[in-house]
Amino acid sequence: MVRWNEMVILLGDHKQLPPFLRKTEEPIEKLSFFEACISLGVSRRVLSIQYRMHPEILAFPNTTFYKGEIVCVDGLMEKRVEERRSIVGQLQWPSDHHLLIVDCSKGKEKRRESSSYNSVEAKLCAKIASRLMRSSKLDMAVITFYRAQVDELKNRLAKQNLEPSDALQVDTVDAFQGREADVVIISMVRAAGQNVGFLSEPRRINVALTRAKSLLIVLCNVKTIKQDQLLGAWFLNCKENGVKVVNPEDFK
Repeated sequence: MVRWNEMVILLGDHKQLPPFLRKTEEPIEKLSFFEACISLGVSRRVLSIQYRMHPEILAFPNTTFYKGEIVCVDGLMEKRVEERRSIVGQLQWPSDHHLLIVDCSKGKEKRRESSSYNSVEAKLCAKIASRLMRSSKLDMAVITFYRAQVDELKNRLAKQNLEPSDALQVDTVDAFQGREADVVIISMVRAAGQNVGFLSEPRRINVALTRAKSLLIVLCNVKTIKQDQLLGAWFLNCKENGVKVVNPEDFK
């Protein structure tokens, strides 16, 4: 970069996941180079038109992380409405919104090695994915914050005769940064009171909430996520905007 002394252009989003740093004996700056430039007031331009999310999915991340500066390209809302209608099809779907919260209050958070998993959420993820995948042609992603839950999800999906593919991606939130899908199912996993672990990182939550194009389904323990300031604000915003909170029993 030193040789490019006339102009350097950096592309990125400092409101999403921070850089991954390997252990080193040398001191490490807390800010990435990109973040340092922003903090120093280096001239920047916001690419404010987005081509991915239905406005309902965009709303909370936009006001919380981007000061409401992001707008949808013309015609995007109508396109996503038609896509959602095609995805849900003739299914008995519990909501007309593009965002759905499923309160898995009976799920138990368990530990496997150094990670966490929730078999109740994983089983329901597989059930919902199976119904949607068989009703229409779509790209779907099932993402979570924990590697152990990724393994649990793959096992549950296999029992539904579903294997990870280009049309059905199963991964951690961190690994899914930069990707997108028509439908995204998020398994929050945490169900042990006030400690939400990885879920307390705002940039990780921003990544998770901004991957879906037409339909975002969040499986969580509502009581637990409401203990976190950011997730509690997200939940309240959803409720204020009419997003439904349903139970696993609504997916018969």
